[in-house]
Amino acid sequence: MPTPPVQMTTIAQGYYKYAPLAGPANTHSRPVRLLKILPGSETDVIECILLDAELDTHPEYEALSYVWGVSTPAITIICCGQLKTVTPNLGAALRRRRLPDKSRRMWIDAICIDQENLVERLQQVALMRDIYSQPTRVIVWLGDDENNIAHAAVFAIVFAKNSIIYCVHEIQSISDMHLDDDFGDDIDAMEDLLGSSDWYLQRIKRQVQWFYEREWFERIWVLQEVAFSHCMMYIGKLEIGWKAVALAATVFSRLSLNYDTTYIQRAQNIWERRNSPGEPLQKVLMRLQHDEFRSTDPRDKIYALLGLCKQTEEHQSLKADYEITVGETYTRFTRHFIESQTTSPDGIRLQDGLYASWRDLEILDSVSHSSAEFDTDFPSWIPRWDQNLPSDAFSEHPWNVSGLHRASLRAWDGENRHLVLKGLLISTIEIVWPTKPEMEDDQLELDGTEYFSYSSRSSHHESFWIRKIWDSGLGGLTSWAGKDTKEEAFVRAITAGADCRSLGFYHIPIQFFGNALRNLREAALRYNPWYSFFVSEGGHFGLAPKIAQPGDMICTFYGGRHLYFLRKVGSCYRFLGRGYMNDYMEGQAIDEKGEGKLAEQ
Repeated sequence: MPTPPVQMTTIAQGYYKYAPLAGPANTHSRPVRLLKILPGSETDVIECILLDAELDTHPEYEALSYVWGVSTPAITIICCGQLKTVTPNLGAALRRRRLPDKSRRMWIDAICIDQENLVERLQQVALMRDIYSQPTRVIVWLGDDENNIAHAAVFAIVFAKNSIIYCVHEIQSISDMHLDDDFGDDIDAMEDLLGSSDWYLQRIKRQVQWFYEREWFERIWVLQEVAFSHCMMYIGKLEIGWKAVALAATVFSRLSLNYDTTYIQRAQNIWERRNSPGEPLQKVLMRLQHDEFRSTDPRDKIYALLGLCKQTEEHQSLKADYEITVGETYTRFTRHFIESQTTSPDGIRLQDGLYASWRDLEILDSVSHSSAEFDTDFPSWIPRWDQNLPSDAFSEHPWNVSGLHRASLRAWDGENRHLVLKGLLISTIEIVWPTKPEMEDDQLELDGTEYFSYSSRSSHHESFWIRKIWDSGLGGLTSWAGKDTKEEAFVRAITAGADCRSLGFYHIPIQFFGNALRNLREAALRYNPWYSFFVSEGGHFGLAPKIAQPGDMICTFYGGRHLYFLRKVGSCYRFLGRGYMNDYMEGQAIDEKGEGKLAEQ
C-alpha cells in the first residue's frame, strides 16, 4: 500500500538531538522516555514529543514490538519540533497507531533510546523486561498489508482459533494439548478447508503461510517483548489477538499441509516462552539454538534472552556489554555456565574458578562446527549462537557417558581461551566416512537384501550415505567390537543407539529384516548430514562430528553426558563436538577406569 502524501503542519528547526536521559540520583531508578504521538489526519506529517518518565511511577503507555526493516527510503517525522528520520516500517506503524482526535503514548526503542549513546543503550537494554511487562498492552506491528491479502489469512486463523476455544476456556501450555484426541473433528475440518484443491482455498493456504512468514516472527527480541503483557497484532488495517495467532499455529502445525511449517512452529515457540518464563539462560539458549531466530547484532542472541531468565536476578555479571566482541561475549557466558553453582565436594563455593569439582558440562553439547576452518575469534569449545545448531536426536536420549562423576575444571588460561578438564581417553578414530557422498543408485542393499527404495531425486537423498559406507569397505570388515552382529552394530551406530526392537530388527538376521528396515532411513536422517560414521581403533562403530578425521581422539569428560571428540594441535587440543559410539554411552568408560583399562587424564 503506497504511503499517502503528507502535509507539513509544523515548521521544524534542524534535526532532533537527544538530551541526557533524566532520572533521580537514586541508582536504582528506572528512567525511560515515552513517545507522545500527537493527533493528526492520514495525510498529516507525524508529530510527536518525547517525555521523560520513571517506570517506578507506573506511567500509562503502549509498547511497540516490530521490525526496524530497511532504512531507505527514510521517513521524516517531527520530534519535539525538530526533524527525525525513521525506517519505512516504523513510519507505517506510527501512522497506523496515530489517532485523529487525541494523543497516544508509546514506548518505541528506535525513538525512545538514543541509539548513538552506548551507555544509554546498555542501561535501557537492562530494563527491557520491565518496559515490556508494564504497558497497558504490547502492540505487535507486522507491517503493511501489501496487495490487501491479509484478510484470508486472518479468516483462517480465527477459524482455527475458534476450533480450540469452543472446547477449552483456559490453555496454560500448548505442548500439553492433545489436539488429535480432543479436537479431532476440528482438525479434520481444517484439513478439509486448507487441504482442498479448490483454487480459492489453495490461495487461503498460501496466505496463511504468508502471514506466519512475516519477518517479525524471526526476531529473537520478540520472545521477551510479548512474554509478559497482553498483546494485539496489527497488519495493515487488520488487528487480531496474539493468543489467537499462537493457538491457530498449533492447529496448523497438526495439519497435513503441503508447505514448510517452520514459521508456524516458530510462532508456537514464541508462545511457549510466554508460558515458561524464568528458565535458566543456559537451558533457553540450548532450546532455541535449533530455531532460526535472528538478530542484527550476534551478541543479541544472548542479550535478548536475559529478561526471560532467572539468572538476571541471581547473577549480576550477566549484563549486556556492547563494548566487547562477539567472541568475547560468547566466551564470557560459556565460562559463566560452566562455573555457575560450582561447589567443592563438601559444598563450599569456590570463588576463583582455578580448581573446582561438581560442574555440569551440558553447555558443550551446543558446540557444532560447520567447517574444519576454525574461527580464531572463538575458542573451539564455545557454542556459536550466531549460527543455528542443526536439530538432531542426541538431546532426546538421556545418555550418561561419565556415570556419576561430576565435572572437574582444572584451570583457565589468562585470556579464558583454554579450558582444562579431567576425563578419559577412550580411543581414536581409525576410519571415517563422510555423510553426504555423491550417489547414483536409488537402492540400498545389505548382503543382497533390499534395504529400502527411495528416489535419488528426493529431498531425502542424503540417506544414501548409508549404502556408501557399507559398500566402501564396512561390508567386508571381518573384525569388530561388541556382541552384536556386524549388521546390528552398524544399524545401532548410524541411528545413535536407537532401540532396534522399536525399529523391528533387534537380533533378527539381516535377510529377514524386511519392511522394518525402512524405518532405518528415518532414524539415520536424524543425524545426517552433521555427523560422520567411523570405526575406532578398538573396532567400535559410531558417529563423530562431520569434520572428524582419522586420528582424532574419542573422550569422555567428567560431568559430560556424551562422548566428545578432540584433535591435537601443538600442545593443546581442539574441541570438535559430541558424538556416539556403541557400548560407551552408559558409563562403560568409567567401569573400564575402575578395572585399570583406562587412565584419568
